[in-house]
Amino acid sequence: MEIFKNFLGQLGNNNCDGVNDEGRLIEKIRELLETMRYIIVIDDIWDIHVWEIIKRALIENEYGSRIITTTRILDVAEQVGGDYKLRPLSSVDSRKLFNQRIFGVQDRYPPNQRALDISEKNLRKCGGVPLAIITIASMLASKKEEECTYQYWSRVYESMGSGLENSFDSLKDMRRILSVSYYDLPAHLKTCLLYLSLYPEDYKIKIKELVWRWVGEGFIHGKQGKSLYEVGEDYFHELINKSLIQPLDFDGGNMAMSCRIHDMVLDLITFLSIEENFLTPIGGQQPVLTPRKIRRLSFHTS
Repeated sequence: MEIFKNFLGQLGNNNCDGVNDEGRLIEKIRELLETMRYIIVIDDIWDIHVWEIIKRALIENEYGSRIITTTRILDVAEQVGGDYKLRPLSSVDSRKLFNQRIFGVQDRYPPNQRALDISEKNLRKCGGVPLAIITIASMLASKKEEECTYQYWSRVYESMGSGLENSFDSLKDMRRILSVSYYDLPAHLKTCLLYLSLYPEDYKIKIKELVWRWVGEGFIHGKQGKSLYEVGEDYFHELINKSLIQPLDFDGGNMAMSCRIHDMVLDLITFLSIEENFLTPIGGQQPVLTPRKIRRLSFHTS
């Protein structure tokens, strides 16, 4: 029901908070859409039954309106109809994105032929998927001054397994690639990142709220000359720098005041949180077996 209220809010009708009848909400949406020319994007549908419910609120009119849906699940895409599979980036565009993230410019390359060769291997493992390229490049960029570039990049390549190249299970393999960046984090950042699985998909997380939660959980280690909150802010910006969270709402000094988690990163940390019994989500899109002992519990409602 909440999705229909959000739908109405985006259509300019914010007077439905007291309406708790799904049929009435659907009727209001159809009335508004009947005379509109619209384009509606419904992002990340996990289940065909969810689409069947949403579809009841949508109508076909004579104004050339369009509805676009996205999903990571091929069966859902085929059942919704008219599916289009996004192509991966070309090798040229993949290289530009990789170079931009590591060196700050698209036309700068690794310092020697060996480093260039291993970077090509790393790129092939990313399979042209932008998130994979940015995540791996962010990790490589953070270490390029600390260790021999070739040796470190080679270790990353070995740890990526089969990657996304010619992958038959891209979700599983994407999780494996992202896990390389996760396991490369220091222990305190691993814990802070896992904590973000508390939040539902596409939720805007405010830095002030998040850092104080980290402090309250005891995740922040004291540092001379800085308050616990200031150290927590540093942790937050480290995760942004590693492209594991997406910055939002910049202040006058161009510092992010909130963040959002990419769907695939959330998929990874939710999986790890459940596996390590760090946090148990209830009511999310994926069914979860409830462990006998629960350390943290997160209720997600639709």
